[in-house]
Amino acid sequence: MPSLPPRSASLAPFFTPQGVAVIGASRDPSKLGFGLLCNLADSEKGYPGPIYPVNPKVTGEILGLQCYPAIDSVPDPVELAVLIIPAAAVPAAMEAFNLALKFDPSMSEAQEKVKKLQKSR
Repeated sequence: MPSLPPRSASLAPFFTPQGVAVIGASRDPSKLGFGLLCNLADSEKGYPGPIYPVNPKVTGEILGLQCYPAIDSVPDPVELAVLIIPAAAVPAAMEAFNLALKFDPSMSEAQEKVKKLQKSR
């Protein structure tokens, strides 16, 4: 991964994380957790590092990636977490991370973007 200038080093986990967890990953193509995972795992334009889907309701794999029941079961360090979970679950999830992005899957605009993305594939 490319290195950042010294002034930007504190943003390295955001722009060049060593691992990304998608908390709320899904097998359902109509869900934001699936669309985001598709984009990250895209072999041409996606994230080049380790990706860890996390969802306690899913066993096995999603898009060929091992899905973990909880963040503490992920074998490697995660520098960035993407939270696609209900707002009530965010505080507990945030305790495990220094940096996280929160997406609200109930937003109709986001749902429409996922639908368009799925249709374009």
